[in-house]
Amino acid sequence: MIMKKATRRLIKKAFYNYKEMMSKVVVSTVEWAESNFAIDYSKVAVVTSPSNHKETQLCGLMDDNLKKCRWCYVVEKVLDHYHFERDKVKFIETYFFNNNTDIATTLKVGISRRTFYNWENEVIEEAYKWAIELKLVQES
Repeated sequence: MIMKKATRRLIKKAFYNYKEMMSKVVVSTVEWAESNFAIDYSKVAVVTSPSNHKETQLCGLMDDNLKKCRWCYVVEKVLDHYHFERDKVKFIETYFFNNNTDIATTLKVGISRRTFYNWENEVIEEAYKWAIELKLVQES
């Protein structure tokens, strides 16, 4: 499959930011839940008004988290795809999750630069298929 450079960068960004995205989704959801969203109806009269922005804020948070969750799902599906290929999983973790350079990754994983670029393309192609399926990107 041929993809645009911008799409390729977007997919790589999802891998680079995977751990951070997962933690942000959890933290933002917990923070929201703890920020007095729950109302004690025995003490407060419930009135819906245009000035009550909690619902709007919650919808925005959910939309943002949903997109992050979808990108995390793409990364997880790629990891599942390569589950039995330990060297490729180590490659993904070393290069994307630990933000190592291509040279450092080749040394740590024990692969040639040619293999590095072949695997990088393979991983990104697999992620591209999932991103299309989840409607995160459009097919080129």
